[in-house]
Amino acid sequence: MSDAVMMPVTESQTVTANLTTIVEFVKCDCCGLMEGCTQAYMERIRERYKGKWICGLCGEAVKDEIMRSGRLISTEEAMTRLSHPGFCGSVGLFGVTS
Repeated sequence: MSDAVMMPVTESQTVTANLTTIVEFVKCDCCGLMEGCTQAYMERIRERYKGKWICGLCGEAVKDEIMRSGRLISTEEAMTRLSHPGFCGSVGLFGVTS
């Protein structure tokens, strides 16, 4: 299969669609899980989590902490709460292991 496909739009124009997506593997800064994703996706996640790569599972834990807090807290505060050994030490979230 070719990397690009030429599709006629009108008689005088063409559109190039890139079909090749490069997938890279990156290790979660929280739990160590290796996850394959595109560079664009990695940039969005790192922007959301203050430069840290957070896998989907740990991202859900952060969202859950925000929801269960009972008040509006930041993503950064939720990540700090999850780093407490009493909460997640058994699974190793955010660098904490028991």
